[in-house]
Amino acid sequence: MTVTTGDGYIAAFTFVVGVGAGLGLATAASAAMMEISAERSGVGGAVVQAIIKLGPAFGASILGSVLNATYQSHVSVAGLPPATAAAVQESVFKALAVARNSAHRPWPHRQRRPSSSAWTTQPGLRP
Repeated sequence: MTVTTGDGYIAAFTFVVGVGAGLGLATAASAAMMEISAERSGVGGAVVQAIIKLGPAFGASILGSVLNATYQSHVSVAGLPPATAAAVQESVFKALAVARNSAHRPWPHRQRRPSSSAWTTQPGLRP
């Protein structure tokens, strides 16, 4: 994936992984329950339910950690002041806050200015 990768690629990847995980987990749970005796089926069902409930939480936290570590190792902070660079490297959310509050915005119509002067100070913009 690159910066220019579109939403279609991400949606297709998510769909394929979701279908694969759904089919794989359902099959594995069914196979596990078939191997358990009738006397222990309650315990087996409880274990399967616990895994179903805890799996997404652990998966999301592990994926979040991996994505954050990848972000931190690849983000470029060249030319930023030390305090800003530290914030950008720490978290993608802090980087978004820095970008939002930056004086170097590429979209002049998003700058916060008093409404009375917004149209007069931005060339090419009209009410």
